[in-house]
Amino acid sequence: MDYPQDFIDRVKQEYPDWHDLHACLDRGDDIVGISIDSNLGGVRGGISPSKVLELIDRGQVLKLREKAAASIRRLKLLNEWREIRDSQTEKVG
Repeated sequence: MDYPQDFIDRVKQEYPDWHDLHACLDRGDDIVGISIDSNLGGVRGGISPSKVLELIDRGQVLKLREKAAASIRRLKLLNEWREIRDSQTEKVG
């Protein structure tokens, strides 16, 4: 796949230490979407209810907010990956 540079940059920024994913992006591998999807965590891209309760009980509301924001960003990246895949599939098909 031909990933736009801004998408590559945002994925690398979101996952700065995931060097295998960086290499897949640079090669244009399709597995990027599966990798992002498998790393969403929680309940379909969100934070598991038990994690929410744990953080609230510990008084870590800022940490909870940080995790929620990361989940939203990552789900947006996955949805963007799907749009890229679909647009490139339409061109071929």
